Amino acid sequence: MWACIANLAEGAALLRHYLDGLAKQNNLVALDPDTCGAAAPKIKELQEHFSSKNNKARYEYNTVIVSLYGYLERYVEDLIGEYLAVVSEHVSTYAELPEAIRANHLMLSLELIRKADYQRNAGTVRPEHVIANLHGCLNELEKYELNVRAFAQHTANLRHSTVTAMCSRCGIADIGPALRTAEAFRGFLAKENPERDVDTYLAGSDEIVFARLDDLANRRNDVAHGTPPDDILSHDLLRELIDFVETYAKGLALVLYERALPLMVSRAKHLGAAIRVIDHRIVCVNLPTGRVVVGDTLIAKTQDASRPFKGGSIREIQRDHVPLESVDGGPGVQIGVRVDFGAKDNHDFYLLPLTR
Repeated sequence: MWACIANLAEGAALLRHYLDGLAKQNNLVALDPDTCGAAAPKIKELQEHFSSKNNKARYEYNTVIVSLYGYLERYVEDLIGEYLAVVSEHVSTYAELPEAIRANHLMLSLELIRKADYQRNAGTVRPEHVIANLHGCLNELEKYELNVRAFAQHTANLRHSTVTAMCSRCGIADIGPALRTAEAFRGFLAKENPERDVDTYLAGSDEIVFARLDDLANRRNDVAHGTPPDDILSHDLLRELIDFVETYAKGLALVLYERALPLMVSRAKHLGAAIRVIDHRIVCVNLPTGRVVVGDTLIAKTQDASRPFKGGSIREIQRDHVPLESVDGGPGVQIGVRVDFGAKDNHDFYLLPLTR
């Protein structure tokens, strides 16, 4: 879906691996040296090292909190950039862009120029390039380029409200309600606590539903400023926080992807209604013309006002029960394609080929 989601997943995996290593270390420190043979002196030395300064748990906690916050912050910034790049790719002219993007582009670009010499922008933001992009957009040149980095700026710590504000500048104003419908987020809540009534929980305010994101920002601030934490989360609670952040990120990625789909439809081939949809994943359609290839995007226009479009890459194609990498359309050609989103018989389908 987005390249940045893989980077966040890798970061989360590294933190889980780090916690696994700490658990093994703790097991080693807990050994009775007298039962360790030739390793006894080293085990005793390790035990004495950690017992001399009782700060092991605090620094382990600090490492996970700061790293997890950093991974999430970079992810949200990259996701905003990737979303705007896709929007630009599918909207031919600057004037046709969503109003919020056009309304915020100038001031955010000027702010980016002002911060061009900040350490985080050094070597990647050139004022002359930002100005050239502005000139192309405002003068309606045939090919325009948005200053996507400008929209990824934020002065507040990364809380859910910050994410909401960043998305709103891009024309996406309903992040909270949209996240509540994301399958990954709902599934996580149900799995985390099987006794939880997910619908009742999600009916709560953003401050309740996304409280852990705000808590992460608070904890990161305490660590960054050297403030002793009121409570040091256990390794198990840190794992739960990692899981929550990764799930939140996946839900956010889905929301932005689905908000980009209406813009993609304008360049897609209309396939119409499905012949049949099997298990919400296999979509059988007529293909009278054109060509479909594994990796192309199937878009579904739904009848759900909260999620008017769904879509995703075609994972597999079959014709007459034979798996194929590609199929050319023609009279009587019918195919089945496997996708990862929840397709339904009442959806209207579109095919967007990969750029080839």
